[in-house]
Amino acid sequence: MLYAFGDESHDQKMNRFYAVSVIVGTQEEWDNLAISWNKRIKGIAFHASDCDSDLNKYQNNTHEENKQLYCDLTNMLAETKLVGYGTAIDIESFRSYFPERADDIPYLCFHFVIGHFVRIASRLTPQEKISFTFDINTKTNPGTAALYQWLISLPEWQDQYAKCIDSVTFATDEDRVEIQAADLYSREIMKYYDEYCTGKRDLRKSIQALFDTGRYKCDLMDRKFIENWKNECDSAEVSNDLYNEWLLKNRLKDNAPNRYKFLINTSELWY
Repeated sequence: MLYAFGDESHDQKMNRFYAVSVIVGTQEEWDNLAISWNKRIKGIAFHASDCDSDLNKYQNNTHEENKQLYCDLTNMLAETKLVGYGTAIDIESFRSYFPERADDIPYLCFHFVIGHFVRIASRLTPQEKISFTFDINTKTNPGTAALYQWLISLPEWQDQYAKCIDSVTFATDEDRVEIQAADLYSREIMKYYDEYCTGKRDLRKSIQALFDTGRYKCDLMDRKFIENWKNECDSAEVSNDLYNEWLLKNRLKDNAPNRYKFLINTSELWY
């Protein structure tokens, strides 16, 4: 069994980049990280954005102390055998091509990272199952759970991928070191695309340390990717009539969680 933990990150106003990361490993690998991680945080659950910005529980520390904590935890993560993958989406580009579906952004990123690791697990010999645990977020969790149910209902997933997923559950970073580690990596991915790839700043040493291991990777759904996807959607013969009828019948409003519930019931890709 492999255990995967994920979290999300975005800029303050959520108008530039949104990122989701997942880190995967065996129970033994996670247990080994937890020992050194808990010793370093000294009972205070780590929050990457707050530590990086000297906010909230870190505001009484010196800037140097917070940077050192962030650096130490990043190095701990790099020294493990854990594997990380994340994806980010160009929010502005997505909203320009899909203005009516801006709420779908989180689910698209979750879809990508879950699919990435499940496809890898399906090719392992012997084949591994993955248990996914994501940080609790009341805005995205209902849709994420629905997305999972829909994914494993698709014929192509039933044939090869569904048997690789053990479960999808949720926890808080206050309870789990693993979520705190995923929080750190998702922030690094967001910063990587928002700062380095846009030319605003040099590459952060923290993400360089993770990239150097060869076990941490990420991809961006940029404007070109989204444009191509839009063209594919426009050329596909997809009707919204059935979806609208389903909403009326069930007295539901159009939102991202309900779109995924519709997909579960119809096994029809609405995009």
